[in-house]
Parts: sequence; structure tokens; C-alpha cells
Amino acid sequence: MVNHSMRDRSRTLASPGDILPVELWELIFHHIEFDPELLCLARVCSTFNAVSIRLLLDRHGQGQDVFDCTDLQLSVSTLPGLYLSLRSFSATRVTCSFDRAETRWNIHLLDALLTRTPNLRRLDLEFNHDLLGGLPCVTRAFRDMVASVVHRTTGPVFIFLADEIFSCWPHDVDTWDLQQSLFMFPDLGTKTGTWVKRIRERFGRKPVPTKSTTGKILLHTGDIVDMKRLPSLRAVSIQLVESNKDSPCALLILNPGEVDTICLGRLYGANIPAVDLGGALIHVSLPSLRHVIIRTDKANPTALRTFLANHPQVSDIKYDVPGGLLTSTNKLIDPPLAHPTLALFRSAINALGSARVLCGLQDSPNLYEFAFSFPRTLRPEQLALLLEDLRLVAVRTRDTKLTLGVWEPQHLAQPVKLWASEEEAWEVARTMHAVHVCLIKTSTIRDAREMFPWLAQLPSAAEIHFEIHEDFPYMDDIPSGFNPQEGIPEFLEEARAALVSVQDITAWCYL
Repeated sequence: MVNHSMRDRSRTLASPGDILPVELWELIFHHIEFDPELLCLARVCSTFNAVSIRLLLDRHGQGQDVFDCTDLQLSVSTLPGLYLSLRSFSATRVTCSFDRAETRWNIHLLDALLTRTPNLRRLDLEFNHDLLGGLPCVTRAFRDMVASVVHRTTGPVFIFLADEIFSCWPHDVDTWDLQQSLFMFPDLGTKTGTWVKRIRERFGRKPVPTKSTTGKILLHTGDIVDMKRLPSLRAVSIQLVESNKDSPCALLILNPGEVDTICLGRLYGANIPAVDLGGALIHVSLPSLRHVIIRTDKANPTALRTFLANHPQVSDIKYDVPGGLLTSTNKLIDPPLAHPTLALFRSAINALGSARVLCGLQDSPNLYEFAFSFPRTLRPEQLALLLEDLRLVAVRTRDTKLTLGVWEPQHLAQPVKLWASEEEAWEVARTMHAVHVCLIKTSTIRDAREMFPWLAQLPSAAEIHFEIHEDFPYMDDIPSGFNPQEGIPEFLEEARAALVSVQDITAWCYL
């Protein structure tokens, strides 16, 4: 006598592979037209899960190597299926693009996938819309996913935005509100004099003229800095740096395509420790970077060189370390680098000692223009730094354009000599055979005239141009009817008489 209840139970416990070969199940599933139906079948059992997800991936152009590849390219059409899969991923890099539809749900799916990607080192995300313009729940879901990724490192998080770098600790990301851009304010205890709490200030998504366009944030070092507001968010790149065991860190790049300028070092008076920033520089990738500002003399020379070598599209470098803040005279780029596209090297006003950077870039094939700005009140030790910078220009053999900006401090008690050691300065000028074009920027016609003797020493100068920016402290100080061009004809006559070997001399004066 047959026990029907036992037979029914055995049928219930039988796997699909016992009923039909897997190949036949695949043939049957091929007739299922819609993805949601395949996703429902993927929840039934492990066999249906494997068959359904394999068909779903094939349907959207992704094979089974999605689980074993190191560079994983995802799309929102395959996220649900991969979310339901029972396998882990071997990828070290994950890339995904989002559209506006179901953004929150897709972020949730990706977040779950990343928990099954133990070897993840880089995550690149793109949105076809402004993420900050969506619902708060969407930005919170995104924030939570970012936080879960950066928590994989024990070091600080370096955040790269257009023009700026700031930092925090991974646990700080947990409380970010990207839509409202919450910044952290420290509160000094009146009794203890230590930080007792962090206060976050909200600011609008887009800058409003009547409101401040900056907010304050507490860096991972404890420094307080002003940060520009983030106007939009359309792309994010996260990288985990673990190769340097002494200083692991995470790199978070917001809108990578918009980061065309980066400032390394001081950030509104605060310093990001070079020992931490070094690891970030070696590994960060900024595809749109064109301009680099160096505001630290403590950068790791090898790290800075690697950073510039990894960004061959950089066109100009600005050195901005005030002479009074110099702590070392060691090279900042070592070994030397022949950068392929670098065309301009310049220094900020009073930023002396740029030879420490320039000496490592002398062999750059397209380096053509050098610009140095300095006050006319140079002390002897400052003049020595400036002449050292100019000597590096003097040894060049390619045609070179030299720009010198002379800045005169306001309320100067009495005129001082432009060159504290004229003969030494003229000696440097006589060796600058590669300088064919020279641009002189001054704040007074008097300063421009004082440059005549030095310019007369240039052996190969064919063009000399003067830009005179008459600088009045207040608008009320401008004389009535003042015409900035009035003295230019006489000035040009004097210039041509003093610089007889120069073919082309021009001058322009403006307020």
C-alpha cells in the first residue's frame, strides 16, 4: 500500500535538478520575457537562483565573469539580480552609473553588493542628475553607503573638491548631511579650554548672495578651516589606500570631472600633515586636473613627484609658501621629473624659495613661462632666495618667457632700493640667455622705471612688456580726472632709450 503523504513529502523536498536537468530549466527560463519574473524565480531555490541570474546577466550583456573579475562594471539593470545572487565578488574596483529612477533603491542594492566585495579598493559612481537636488532619503542612503566603505580603513578620509582638500575621520561621515551640507563647529569649553562638543551648521545647497558661501569644518588633525559650499553632486570616486601600513587612508573625490585645481598643504591657515597627505598623493587620480598649488614645504618629495607623474595633463604649478614659513631647503620633487605638458611655473607674492620645486621640473619639455612675484622691501635673505630662483631660469637653453611682479607695500615710509645687491642681481640677468620675452608687472610707474637697469642686462630679450596697476588704497584716494594712460607715452620714450637693444616694448597702465 502506497503512503501518499510520504510520496508528496519526497516530491516537496526534491530539488529542481532531481526533477529536470539544469539545461532543461535554462531552456524553459529562456521563454520568460520579463526581468521581474526571473527575479521572482531567483528567490525560490539555489538552482533557480543560479539559472535566473545567469540568464539575466546574459540578457544585459554581462557574463558569469562578473563574480571573478577585478574591475566590475555595473548597471542599474543588473543590480537587482546580483543583489539576489548567493555569490561573493572578487572585484577590487567597482563602477556604476545611476539614473534618476529608483535611485534610493539602487543605492541600497549596491550597498548590499559591496558588503560581499571584500577586496574592494576603489568605487566610482556617476549620476545623470544632481544628487543633492533629490529627496533627503536618497542622500542619506548615499551617505550611509559612503560611510560603510570608508569605515574599511582606520586612517583619515581626505575629501577632494574643486580647488580644495579637507579631511575627517571615518566616523565623521556617519553624521554628514550631504543635501544640507552640515559642517562641524568646535565649541571651546570656558573652563577646560578643550573641545567639548561639535556643533554642525546647515547651509543651503546652492550659494545665496545674502548668505555666507563658506562654512567651518573640523579636520581630522583638530584644525578649524573654512570650506566652500558644495553646489551639486553628480559623481563620486572613493579609494581605499592600504599599501602604506603606517598611514592608511581613504580618498573621497566629489565631482572628479570638475576638480581642475588642487591646493596641496595649507588650507586657510591649517596644515594637513604631510605624512598623511603623502599616501593620498601617490594614489589619487584626478582626470581633469590642470592646475596645482603647492602650499607646503613638508611634502614628501617622492610622493609629490609621483602625484605629478600620474597627472600628465597638468599645465601649470603655483608655489605659494611664504618665505617666513620655510622650515627646510630640501628639494620638494625628487628625483627630477620631465613633465610632458607643464608649461607655466609661477610663485605667489612673497613666496620665495620656489627653486626647491623648480629644480625638479627643469627638464619638462614644454615648460616655457616662469613668473615670480616679490615685494620691493626684500631683506637680504629673501633676495638670496629670489636670485636662486632666477638662476634656475638662467641655466635654461630653450626659449623662455619671464614674468616679474614687483609688489610695493602700502604706506611705505620711504622709498627703498629695488635690489639690495644690484651687482649680484645684474650678474644673474646677464646669464639669462634663454629669456626672449619679459613681462614686468608693477604697482607704480616708478617701480617700472627702476627695472630698466636690470632689464638692460638681459642679453637676448626681444620683447619687454610692462603692466602697471596703479594701486590706490581707497577709491577716494584717486585724484579727480586721473587718467592712468597719461604718463605712458613719456614712460615708453624712457624705456626705449634705456633698452636700446630690445625690438618690441609696450606698456599699459590701469587701475
